[in-house]
Amino acid sequence: MSKNETQALFELITKFIHSLSEEQYRSLISGKGKIEFKENNQGDDKRIEKIKKSRTIREVERNCTGMLKKDIISVCESLKIDAKKRDTKKVLFQKIAAHFQIKDENEDDELIKVKETLQKFKSPEEAKEYLTNQQLLKTKKDIIHLAKLLDVYINPKHTKTMILNRIIESVIGSQLSAQAIRGGT
Repeated sequence: MSKNETQALFELITKFIHSLSEEQYRSLISGKGKIEFKENNQGDDKRIEKIKKSRTIREVERNCTGMLKKDIISVCESLKIDAKKRDTKKVLFQKIAAHFQIKDENEDDELIKVKETLQKFKSPEEAKEYLTNQQLLKTKKDIIHLAKLLDVYINPKHTKTMILNRIIESVIGSQLSAQAIRGGT
């Protein structure tokens, strides 16, 4: 190790020790506390950037897809978010969203727009094409949420396609039935 590297290391250690509270300092000296080294994870940095771009809690969840709970906690720790091991993933997502001031209202507003647009369609084919091309409806959970907004009863055990068909049948079918009753106008 060169002289400059050694000097940089001592400066880093000095800054760290000065940042400790009196109680932390005493714990460290008495052996009750410890200093732990943790390397920054490049994967976390990429995920954090994706999470920062999220507009809703659901997008935060999507950006954390495939992550284990301990990985999500690691992201929280790197962001200095108070995360506990007993927190559920949902609670962790809410804490991350709160950290970045992400609100869940936007998604409901966007789903309401999808709902209103869907109700304007006259044919089931157009409606199906519209719904399958919606970015907001990529997961089964999203489709179930739309069904709830539309007051359409669905069986959550059914497939995404079956649920979409049920929504279309319910919304467009009821419009066609009402139109037929009124005399085809």
